[in-house]
Amino acid sequence: MRTTGSILLLLGSASSLAAAVLPQLYPVWTSPVDEGLRVIRDEIGAWRLCTLLFLVGAGLVLVGLPLVFAAGTDPSRAPAMSAALALATTGTVLWIVNLAFRLSVTVRVAQGLGDAVPDWYLSAWGWVGALWSVAAVLLGIGFAALGLLSALSGSLPAWAGWTSVGVVAVAIGLLIFLQDTPPIVIYLAPVAWGVAVLLLRES
Repeated sequence: MRTTGSILLLLGSASSLAAAVLPQLYPVWTSPVDEGLRVIRDEIGAWRLCTLLFLVGAGLVLVGLPLVFAAGTDPSRAPAMSAALALATTGTVLWIVNLAFRLSVTVRVAQGLGDAVPDWYLSAWGWVGALWSVAAVLLGIGFAALGLLSALSGSLPAWAGWTSVGVVAVAIGLLIFLQDTPPIVIYLAPVAWGVAVLLLRES
């Protein structure tokens, strides 16, 4: 089960990475909303693919986490581990809501875009962006706690736990200083855990 979970973590992170590196969508992340919508309109297939890849990645990691961390957990740390998984799950749900908005509402607005972006969409986009910020914080805290607990309990090699804590620190730092953080940064944390489990299996 743990090996299966590690593979799911690696596939989920790979899916998120693939979503993040579609070059035709780079202007969406750096342009004002109206310009971004025009790019989405012109690259609607890439936008749908990007969003679906993020969705798949989030789902795979969500399923893989309990498979990796349920085994080998010190019983005294089980409540903390459960709380960390709950935070990661809540963050994932909020991230999926954000992605569902992108895949439905954003696509419709982009396809029907005229000279100006509807005011209601600008407000909604702001709220959806805030939703990702909350999701990022919850995912970050959950992932950092999982990494710390696994390192302290010895359920995973210490390097994997501390690497994930460092990755989260970078992600939260970006969120604080730039008011945003790329999802792929946070989803690098599961890579360390997936690799660690596979290395333990081979040793």
